[in-house]
Amino acid sequence: MSHLEDEIKDEEKGHEHYEKLARKDRKNRALFKKMAEDEEEQNLDSMIDDLEEEYGISMDEDTQKGFFTLLEKLSPKDRNGNVIEYADHHAVWEEYQVRRERMAGNSNRARDLASRSVVRSGASPSTSVEADSNERWLRENGII
Repeated sequence: MSHLEDEIKDEEKGHEHYEKLARKDRKNRALFKKMAEDEEEQNLDSMIDDLEEEYGISMDEDTQKGFFTLLEKLSPKDRNGNVIEYADHHAVWEEYQVRRERMAGNSNRARDLASRSVVRSGASPSTSVEADSNERWLRENGII
C-alpha cells in the first residue's frame, strides 16, 4: 500500500469516527431534552399539588390551563422568550384568583346593567368592548 492510500484510509476512519460521535451526540441531546421536559413537567405538577394542598382546592383542567398561562406570562424570560425560571407559584395563584374574581365581577355587573336597560327600555342589551374582551379572556383561559 502506498502512503497516499494509508492517508485515505486514515481519513475515512476519522470520518466514520466523527459520524459515530455525531450520532451519539444527537442521541444524548434528545435524551437530555426529554429529561429536561420530564423534570419541567414534574416541577409544574409539584406546583399544582402544593397549591391544592395549601389552599384546600382541587384544580380542574381549565383552571390549571389558566394558571399555567398566567405563570408563563409572569415568569422571567430570556431573549428568545423562553422561561428562565418560574415565578413564585403562590403569588401567581393569588394574582390568578384576583383576576378571575375581577373578570367575573365585571361580567356579572355588565349583565346586570344590560338586563336593567332591557327591562326599562324594552330594547336588546348592547355589550361593551371591555366586557366582550374580558369574557373572551375568561373563556380562552378556561375560567368560564
